[in-house]
Amino acid sequence: MACRKNGKACDDDKKNGDCCSGTCRKGKCRATPGAAGCTVRQDSCKEGQLPCPNNPSGFCVVLDNGKPFCAAEAGCADCGSDDRCAVLSGGIPGKCIKTCPLCVDTTNRACVYKVPVSPP
Repeated sequence: MACRKNGKACDDDKKNGDCCSGTCRKGKCRATPGAAGCTVRQDSCKEGQLPCPNNPSGFCVVLDNGKPFCAAEAGCADCGSDDRCAVLSGGIPGKCIKTCPLCVDTTNRACVYKVPVSPP
């Protein structure tokens, strides 16, 4: 089944409402902050590096909460929670993904880091 695009009706009772963005709020699919155009169907942990549609310097991953995320950096790490990921220079905190099959040496876990937003 195809996912639903932003603005389309979704079911708040279903996990992420079948939205491509992973966010269903008040019966409509909404953009997910930090996704930069990535969808729940684009996961570099499972398919190899997939560039973020709205920021090609990053790559798409799907976080454990089912939300898409545009990452600038990633590394396999034996993390169990976000606070187990190192903080990068500039104060960028990591997010732990506990289901990244490419990281077999760390029990399928990885830390990913957000693409920094450039000032206008």
